[in-house]
Amino acid sequence: LTFEKFQLYVILNKEKKVVEEFNKLIAKYPKETRYKVLLGDIYLDQKQAKKAFEMYQQVRKEDPDNPFVYVSLANYYKDHNQPEKAMESIVSALKNPSLPSDTKMDILGQYVDRLLTNEQKIDETEELFKMLIEMYPLEEMPYAYYAMFLQNQKRNTEAFAELENLININPKNQAAWQNGLQLLNQKQDTVAILDFTEKGLKELPEFHEFYFYRSMALYQQGKYQEALDVNELALKNLSTTANGLILGSFYAQMGDIYYKLEKREKAFESYEKALELKPSNLFVIN
Repeated sequence: LTFEKFQLYVILNKEKKVVEEFNKLIAKYPKETRYKVLLGDIYLDQKQAKKAFEMYQQVRKEDPDNPFVYVSLANYYKDHNQPEKAMESIVSALKNPSLPSDTKMDILGQYVDRLLTNEQKIDETEELFKMLIEMYPLEEMPYAYYAMFLQNQKRNTEAFAELENLININPKNQAAWQNGLQLLNQKQDTVAILDFTEKGLKELPEFHEFYFYRSMALYQQGKYQEALDVNELALKNLSTTANGLILGSFYAQMGDIYYKLEKREKAFESYEKALELKPSNLFVIN
């Protein structure tokens, strides 16, 4: 009931009433520190930063293991242009086992860019990601963020291993497959691409990039007929779901393959189909 009244007072812009309601709640449950954190958040929202900070410090003194106070302190420091202290508070919250995992993942999403670019604390950041994986070994996001961190550090082989761990948890995670494909393509490792796409097609046969990269790898290996078969399978499986640009890319590849197979007429038929779907495709025009 108190929270319902609180929301109504907020809508009515009755700031004093909002504070009064929470003070009543705190008086009734003095040991429930989360209400004090919420009151601090209200003060912060009302531009009463000094009172907010005092409330947060009181909670830290009474309940130093309260994870939510560190999240609120991070917001306070962010509002007061103290990014270093804000980051310290966020790291403290993320390390706290009492903070629910979904809240941690939301926080990570907001602060991951800062964590990645903080070159002075690279080792600490890496330990944080490893700790989160250890705490939540069956959660996808810690692996995704750690892979992002490793890619940022140009440690792509390690990043690929973390993406594979993520895929083992959720084989339907399209973003992880796509990221893995891009890493293998950068290495131009056609053998690994063929192995990866074979596994991927079993899980996500509707994902067009598996066909595209698989065909390209076979083409680079000189296996033109196999590459052609992959493109034809793609057109068969994706004709009702993929857009014209995607389908056009397969016709373009088929044109190149037919040309390699010295089937010029079929090559130009494929090129014309590709241009019908994307008239501005410069590679096909060339």
